[in-house]
Amino acid sequence: MFRVFLVIVFLALSLVFFMGKGSFLIAGYNTSGKAEKAKYDEKRLCRFVGIATLMFSLGLLVTVLDEDLAWLELILFFGGITTAIIGGNFFSKKKTMNADEPEIGQEDDRTSKIIKRGSLIFTLIVLAGIGGLLFAGDVNVNVGEDSVEVNAFMAGGSTIKYSDVEEVYLTDDADYGSRVWGFGGLKISSGNFENDQFGRYKLYVYNDNDSLIVLKTKEDQYIVFNLQSQKDTEKVYDSIAEKVN
Repeated sequence: MFRVFLVIVFLALSLVFFMGKGSFLIAGYNTSGKAEKAKYDEKRLCRFVGIATLMFSLGLLVTVLDEDLAWLELILFFGGITTAIIGGNFFSKKKTMNADEPEIGQEDDRTSKIIKRGSLIFTLIVLAGIGGLLFAGDVNVNVGEDSVEVNAFMAGGSTIKYSDVEEVYLTDDADYGSRVWGFGGLKISSGNFENDQFGRYKLYVYNDNDSLIVLKTKEDQYIVFNLQSQKDTEKVYDSIAEKVN
């Protein structure tokens, strides 16, 4: 419920900023002197912050709809921060100054350069973090006595009792179909997917391993997963098949 409240708050703030208003809410700008503020196009600055707050609200909204989308919330959050920093420091500056605007002192100019460089460094760190997400993640499989547990990075896990398994088999020929909700990095894919073969199903796979374990439950639900290597995948399959049979 609190997240829904935050979604509404950020959406309302976005509307205010898109109207070119609300500059008193922008940290750093609202405490700057007249000379420093004179360097910025206030309406343009507000609109960049509006884009950022809109991204924040969308990030919160997707996790309200599905908790498995925490990765998308993170990307939208960092994307919003990046938009505000780059837009505010590089695209909201005035190209020319009016004659009647306050003169910018040498100390103010030096402070502005420090802030600008610091913002750029922070933005690069944020972008590096987002890029790191593309290569992140692992698939974890725990073969227990009564059930097998499968989970993956930023995706909800699945626990399947052997007594509920109708069929289990290995395949290296499967079309993942389309991702409904979930994570799609360069290393792994996970979450809720849909295709013609399995319908709506759960997927937890390393993308560079075509060997897959397919579990079909008695309720006609499919869970498809693998491990990092074909050898490890086949080993886990043998353990599951032995317990199911």
